[in-house]
Amino acid sequence: MCIAISLLRAREATMRLFKPYVDAEGLTLPQWRVIRALAEDGAADASALAEQCAVLPPSLSRMIAALSERGLLDVAREGDDGRRRLIRLTDAGAAVFARVSPKSEAAYRKLEAVEAVLQE
Repeated sequence: MCIAISLLRAREATMRLFKPYVDAEGLTLPQWRVIRALAEDGAADASALAEQCAVLPPSLSRMIAALSERGLLDVAREGDDGRRRLIRLTDAGAAVFARVSPKSEAAYRKLEAVEAVLQE
C-alpha cells in the first residue's frame, strides 16, 4: 500500500474520533480547529489562524463569516489601513468550546494511548 493511502486512512480514523460531537454542535472539523485555536490563544489574525489550523486562507474566510453569523466569533479590523482582522471567540463561542472540549480531550487521550502502544 502506498504511503499516501496509509496517511489518508490514518487521517480518517483520527477524524472519526472527533466527528460525532463536532457534528452535534453543527460544526465542521475545520471550524472546530478554529474554535479550539482561539480558545487556547485568545485571539489571532487571519493569516496566523490559517497557518495554525492548517486551513487555506479562502476557506478560513468562509469559516470566519459562517461562525460570525452564528455569533461564535468576533472580528475586529486593526492596523492603520484596517485590513488586518483580529479574530476572537464570543461568549457563545467560548460556551461551545466549553461543551466540546472535554469530549475532544477524551479523544486526544485515546490517540495518545494508541501512540504509546505503537511505541512499545
